[in-house]
Amino acid sequence: MKIVVMSDSHGKLGNLIDIGLMHKNADAFLFLGDGWRDFDDFKAAFDDKLCISVKGNCDLGCDEVTERIFELSGKKIIMAHGHTYGVKGGIGAMVKEAKKQNCDIMLYGHTHIAYEKYIDGLYVFNPGSAGRGGYDGNSYGLIEITESGIMTSIVKIK
Repeated sequence: MKIVVMSDSHGKLGNLIDIGLMHKNADAFLFLGDGWRDFDDFKAAFDDKLCISVKGNCDLGCDEVTERIFELSGKKIIMAHGHTYGVKGGIGAMVKEAKKQNCDIMLYGHTHIAYEKYIDGLYVFNPGSAGRGGYDGNSYGLIEITESGIMTSIVKIK
């Protein structure tokens, strides 16, 4: 299963559309908040794909949840924007919750800085920002779930 993970578009719908067009063969698109209107428009353009999202701290007026836990391809995923876990000050609280929930993959945004690390059986992944990237520019993430395991990668937006 190929999963595209995006976050923090902040009004840059064009970036999301470009990402979707580059990955038409993806099985799922996950959005980690701060740009829910962008992602709503994205979902309309890619309505044949599985699209899952959570709201971020800047998604005022959005009635979406701030966190989801679900399974894809037999792997348990927790996804949140991250502000409710204080991820700008560290990921410890969210890692603790992900482990408590027996998750395989933890997805968060909010920091605008891409991050990927394997921590004691947990894939911790932040795709960075699709619209307002940190010091390293805009980015998004890819996750491949196969019989051999899980592979994550960060893709820079030129």
